[in-house]
Amino acid sequence: MELLKRYGIITLGCFIFAAGFALFLKPADIAPGGVSGIAILIAHFYPKLDSGIVILLLNVPLLIAGTLILGSNFLAGTLWATLLSSVFISVIEAIVRVPVTESVILCAVLGSICLGIGLALVFRENATTGGTDIAVKLIQRKVPRLKTGSVFIIFDSIIVISSGIVFRDFGAVLYSGSSLVLSMLVFNYVFYGRL
Repeated sequence: MELLKRYGIITLGCFIFAAGFALFLKPADIAPGGVSGIAILIAHFYPKLDSGIVILLLNVPLLIAGTLILGSNFLAGTLWATLLSSVFISVIEAIVRVPVTESVILCAVLGSICLGIGLALVFRENATTGGTDIAVKLIQRKVPRLKTGSVFIIFDSIIVISSGIVFRDFGAVLYSGSSLVLSMLVFNYVFYGRL
């Protein structure tokens, strides 16, 4: 029963994460960091590529590294979360072909909230959705007092800055950066019960 509960929570987290990405962040070209942010940048150059598959392929080497260091319990939950979030992204993108809203601000806010909640639910069950989550998990293991959301910001800042270069728009950096900060605040609130 405990296992069913764990994977149920991971599945819910993956769906919320995928909805935030596919419904709000990607359509608005907001790259809030991580492998999903890299997928948004790649989609700018190759718009016909399936984002779910791109995310999955980018995660393979990170999954191998995470398994070697964090063990098989980590692998089971993370493999499930990585595959499921990629599938959810692909399915949502296939079903919803028009933007939910034209408001970039609304996309940034709603997408960030979904990402923060989704990631926190997955992390609470000792899993990740792959990508920089694995690196964060490794650092958290070495320095447990360091807040997870704060470590995310350090890793993801590079991708946020890259969004301005790729989209040739300083506004993209502001939206992506704001989205990153908001999603990490939501993450910390859901994961720790405080900001």
